[in-house]
Amino acid sequence: MTDATLHDGSTIEIEVDGEGPTLLLPVNPHPVSGQQAQAMRQWGADPALGQSLIKGMTPAHKF
Repeated sequence: MTDATLHDGSTIEIEVDGEGPTLLLPVNPHPVSGQQAQAMRQWGADPALGQSLIKGMTPAHKF
């Protein structure tokens, strides 16, 4: 992991993966677990959505 510096001087942690054109995805690359994951499933959300998007798009893009 690495840090990116924002316009106001603050930093955020980012992960870079894949090949090809760069694409910024504001998603959590790590699946949510436990009670929070269960609550997400009850509302129809995928606790591993960020990870699934990254894995599916990595062959064609760099994140």
